[in-house]
Amino acid sequence: MTETVKAEEEVLGKSAEDFFFTEYEKNEIMEILKDKGFKSERRARKKDGTMPVWLSTSIIKDSAGKHVAYMGSVIDIIERK
Repeated sequence: MTETVKAEEEVLGKSAEDFFFTEYEKNEIMEILKDKGFKSERRARKKDGTMPVWLSTSIIKDSAGKHVAYMGSVIDIIERK
């Protein structure tokens, strides 16, 4: 099994909250997301430890400007370190 497949198995179908370390960190990000998107370098949990990631989130709004969803991505930046 390749490293990419292993990594996909660790993240597919999981909530972004599964990768945060503390309740404080979860709350911090959710508080920021109430008003705007969020971009930050973070440490993410994985099965065998942690890894540096770039976390990017955006708010999806309907035509009336109401928040209807969040969209996000987590990019492994270990090779940049």
